[in-house]
Amino acid sequence: MTTIPPIPSETTRQTLTRALAAANIAVKLDEANQDTTAIVDAYQRSILLLDEVISRHDVSEELERLAAVRTTYRHRIEVLLLSRTVPITQQQSTETLIGTAESASKSWKFPKCTETAKKARRWTKLLCGCTRDGSIMI
Repeated sequence: MTTIPPIPSETTRQTLTRALAAANIAVKLDEANQDTTAIVDAYQRSILLLDEVISRHDVSEELERLAAVRTTYRHRIEVLLLSRTVPITQQQSTETLIGTAESASKSWKFPKCTETAKKARRWTKLLCGCTRDGSIMI
């Protein structure tokens, strides 16, 4: 009786490549001031993949740099959510604008998604190995 060899899991390098591709798409969308939802989605996919890479290995200098990149993307998501979704008026104090991205996300109102943003979101999902329902393939 022959046994079927197990399917090899994705290598760390492949996962890292997908994470960087998602980050690259997010940065390009961000620079072009595209749809905030697409930008945040791309950054979040990159963060998930970076978390996966970091969890596979012991702490080293390279992993510390990846963790720093991941933290930078998380901060950028917070800035995007606060700056593009919460209208700022002179009457609002700084304290009312300070909060978590989670609380800001409850009041999201996004403009109609452009065709470019839709394509970018599809490509990000393909590059990151996401299924149609948005879950990450492992």
